[in-house]
Amino acid sequence: MSAVTGPDGTRPASLAERRRRWLGWAAAATAGAAVLAAALAYGGGASTAALPGLPHAGAATGWGLPLARLLVDLTGIVTVGVLLAVGVLLPPGADSAVRLLSRASAAAWLWALAAVASIVLTFSDFVGIPLADSLDGAQLGSFVSQTSQGKALALQAVIAATVALGALGVQRRGGALGLLVLALTGVVLPGLSGHSGAASDHMLAVSSLVVHVVAVSLWVGGLIALAVLGTLGPASVRVAVPRFSHLALWCVVAVAASGVVNAGPAPGQRRPAARQQLRVAGAGQGRRVGQPGRLRLVAPPADDAAAR
Repeated sequence: MSAVTGPDGTRPASLAERRRRWLGWAAAATAGAAVLAAALAYGGGASTAALPGLPHAGAATGWGLPLARLLVDLTGIVTVGVLLAVGVLLPPGADSAVRLLSRASAAAWLWALAAVASIVLTFSDFVGIPLADSLDGAQLGSFVSQTSQGKALALQAVIAATVALGALGVQRRGGALGLLVLALTGVVLPGLSGHSGAASDHMLAVSSLVVHVVAVSLWVGGLIALAVLGTLGPASVRVAVPRFSHLALWCVVAVAASGVVNAGPAPGQRRPAARQQLRVAGAGQGRRVGQPGRLRLVAPPADDAAAR
C-alpha cells in the first residue's frame, strides 16, 4: 500500500520515521559537541587552570562558551536553510511550507536560547568572573548596553526570537523571504562587533565579511534544507535541487572572492617583503602573566635593502 502524499508529493512521516529522524539529529549534535570538546582539549582552547592573582571565569565558562557559540552558529544556519527552502527553493503555495515554517520557528527558538546563553557566558569570560556571579542583572545589563559585543549578541537574540514568532504567522512566500533576510542579519551581526563602521579603512573588510558570512550561510543552510526536504518526500527534492544548484554556484564564487579580498592588503598598503618578518615574542605568555607581549620587527637583511 502506497503512502498518502500531498499535491506537491510530500507525505506525512510515520512515528518510526520521526523517531529515526530525531535520533539522527541528536547523533549529529552529539558528534559535533564531541569533536568540539576534543579540539578544545587538544588545542588548549578551554583552559581551566587559574593563575594566581588573575581573574578566572572557571571551567563552566571555559567549556560552555565554545559550545554555546557552536549552537548559535548551527541553529542560525538551520533557520536560514529552512527559510531558504520556503522562500526560494519550493514553488509558491507548496503544502510542505507550513511544516517547514514550524520547523524554522523551532530552530529559531533554539537559536534565541543559545544566543542568550552566549551573552551570559561571554560576559563571564569578558570580565573573568565565575558563571554564577555573571548572572547579576546590573552588571550583565551594563555589558549588553555599553559594549559593542554585548549589543550585537543581544540584538541577535532579539532577531532570533522575532524570526521564531514570525515563522508561525507567515502565510505567503514574501513573508518567508523577509524572515530569511532578517535571519541572515542575525547571523552576520556578531562578526561585525569587532569592526568600526566609521573608519574608512575597515569598510572593505566589513563588506567582504558580510558577503562571506551570508554566502556560507546560504550555501550550508541550503544543504541542510535539502536534507530536511528529503524527509518530506522525493518530489520536493526534485524541485529544490535545480534551484539550489544555481544558488550554490554563486555562493561559491562569493565565498572565494570575499576570501581573496580579506587575504589581500588593504588599499594604499604594500604587502611586506617576503623576508621581512613581524614576530610577536611571548605574546601569549605575556598575556597570561599580565605583561604585554614584546613586539619586534625584524628588518630585512642588508642585501635586500640595497636591492630595493
